[in-house]
Amino acid sequence: MMDLNIGDHSAFTKYLFSWVKPYLLDLSSSLNKYEITLNTFESSGDCLIIPSSSFNNSPFGEYLIIEYLTNDYLNNFDSSTCYYEGIYFYSTRGIRVFHVNSRLIKYVGTRNVFMNNNEYKLDEEANYTTYAYSNTPSLSYEKNVPLYQLVSKKNEKLYGKRLASNNDSSTISASLKNNKFYDGSDFNYSITIDSLTFNQATLTVNII
Repeated sequence: MMDLNIGDHSAFTKYLFSWVKPYLLDLSSSLNKYEITLNTFESSGDCLIIPSSSFNNSPFGEYLIIEYLTNDYLNNFDSSTCYYEGIYFYSTRGIRVFHVNSRLIKYVGTRNVFMNNNEYKLDEEANYTTYAYSNTPSLSYEKNVPLYQLVSKKNEKLYGKRLASNNDSSTISASLKNNKFYDGSDFNYSITIDSLTFNQATLTVNII
C-alpha cells in the first residue's frame, strides 16, 4: 500500500483512520467468558480489542487488537510475489495479534505529560501532542517500549523480528512482562483459537 510496505494496512492502522470499528469486550458485564466470531479482516474489517485500563474508546491507548488475516484481496499479490530482500506476505491464513501502545503525550513548556484517558483531543495548553512511544527506540518515551509489536502464542519477544501469524488452534499468550500492560494494569485474559474456517475464525476469551 506504500513504498517498501507489504500487504494491506493492519487493523491498528485502519482503526486510526476510522476505516474499521473493532469489537470491544464489555468489561462492565458479569461474564468471564466470551466467544467471538471474526470474519476475515480483508472481507469485513472485523477485529477485536482486548483493552488495558488506559484504553479510552479511541485508537490512542494501550490494547491488543486481533484480526483474522488472509492472503487474498489486497494481500494476494504480495503473498505470491517476492519483494525487497526476498520477503513475501503471509502465505497461509491465521490470527494476527498486535500489542498497541499508542498513548499520547503532550509537551507543555519543559514538561512531558501523559494525556488522561478521556483527554485524547488536542490541548491548547500544549506546545504539541504526539505519540509517547515509537518503534524507533531513540524516539520512544521509554527505551525499548514500542508503539506496537506482533504478539506470539509462545510468549516470545517479537519486537524487531519477522515472524508469521498464529494459525493453529491453541492458546495465545501475549508477550507482556509479568502479565502486565505497559501502563501497569494486569493482563487478566486467556485467548484461545477454537476454529479457523475459510471465512471465519472463532475465539474464546476468558477473564481470569
